[in-house]
Amino acid sequence: MKNAFTRFGKSFVSLLVVGGVMTAGLFAGTTAVATVTLPHAVTVGNTTLPSGHYTISSVDMASGDDVFIIRADKGNAVAALQAQKVTLPTQAEKTQITVSKDGATWSLDKMVIEGTDVSYQFTK
Repeated sequence: MKNAFTRFGKSFVSLLVVGGVMTAGLFAGTTAVATVTLPHAVTVGNTTLPSGHYTISSVDMASGDDVFIIRADKGNAVAALQAQKVTLPTQAEKTQITVSKDGATWSLDKMVIEGTDVSYQFTK
């Protein structure tokens, strides 16, 4: 019986280590860009995010595409969206997220990053 518990314990620890390494690998290419508080529900692709606090992170894609992951305060990945990079004439003084309203639906429109001359237009 003791051997069965020992084998189970070793298997469980191995599973945790492998799972941790895989999770770290998935998020290794992400960089936090902005935190935002959405005052009302916002549609991102096919997902509607309820109002609340979120972190927007960029993902380094091998293809060079600009992709962002939006996570709720609890750290769960809730949405991914693609953006088109637009160069600004000057550097932005602060990070800004712009939402737009179409009828009763709010959606993320664009994001400007503080200290850079880069803006991202989110694709719908």
